[in-house]
Amino acid sequence: MVTNKKGEYFFLPPTGTYRVEAMKQGYAFPSTLLKGSPEYYFGKSFAIDSKGDVIDKHIPLDPAVETVSVRAFLLKKWRYRIGTLFAVVGPVSSLIFFIFVPKWWVAVLIVLHIVLFFVFRRLSSRHTVKQFGVVTDENGKSLSQVKVMLFNGPYKKLLQYYVTDMFGRYYFPPIVGEFIVKFEKDGFEMASKEIQISPLDTTKTVHLDASDKNELAWRGFSQALILCFPLA
Repeated sequence: MVTNKKGEYFFLPPTGTYRVEAMKQGYAFPSTLLKGSPEYYFGKSFAIDSKGDVIDKHIPLDPAVETVSVRAFLLKKWRYRIGTLFAVVGPVSSLIFFIFVPKWWVAVLIVLHIVLFFVFRRLSSRHTVKQFGVVTDENGKSLSQVKVMLFNGPYKKLLQYYVTDMFGRYYFPPIVGEFIVKFEKDGFEMASKEIQISPLDTTKTVHLDASDKNELAWRGFSQALILCFPLA
């Protein structure tokens, strides 16, 4: 059975012993984050003793672990810069070639390269960031290569991450709602903080305490595949 948009499902099986499993891309079953909570189901077998009993257990799913890599982030960042450099090489080399071979077809080639350069710039243009957050240590020194991760507050799902530059700067697009910001760097204790951002906020200052702890919350998952196995 596949859950509806509210994450709801039910089975109406004959009497017997059963076990239920849940599957959804990007999530893991059984949950380890909520393990031990009596109101949730974690995959144990159970008995249906009478006809008409419904299986409608509450099943939590853990978000799949997403790898946050400093190397991958920097590679993605430099890929754009290297692509821009190669895009400039075409018009410049054509112009130099035209100096030594002043032919009409070389001039056409220059125009073509210039058009392609602006097309590339248009397609790969990125929003100019005017305001950054800055990560510093207790002495006020900027920290580079800090992994700054933004999680959706209620569901603990990783939304975006950023790696600070040499000035300790990081940036996220404008957001509104409840979030968790987590900071990680080798040689430092991990720090995280729950924040709430309203549409009226222009700047959000976050003072972190590495001892902060966050509670977990869950929701119903739509289009999750629920399997019910008879065991006896």
